[in-house]
Amino acid sequence: MALFANRVWETCNAPGTGVVTMLGAVLGYFTWAAKVANPSVVGYVMVDQTSGDVEVGYGTWTTVLTRNTVIDSSNGGAAVNFTGNPIQVFLTAVAGDIGNIKTVNT
Repeated sequence: MALFANRVWETCNAPGTGVVTMLGAVLGYFTWAAKVANPSVVGYVMVDQTSGDVEVGYGTWTTVLTRNTVIDSSNGGAAVNFTGNPIQVFLTAVAGDIGNIKTVNT
């Protein structure tokens, strides 16, 4: 099971398909470093604010986010190659973490 924390949302450099280096919290939210113990397995969502590409998965937070397992993505379920656009990354509960709740694919 992944670690959860409220209101963790940052921008990041374009990580390609690799590790994610955070740049700072979105207004009204916390940095990953402020709320997530090091190391922790976490659920994450990454969104390209220009193209709309998205990736949901599990990763390991240390001082960067290492993307371990992609659960869903706009790239057919594979890691998205994020390049050059504003990328936002937030901590989330992945649907499989929430027991006894029906999930819907949209």
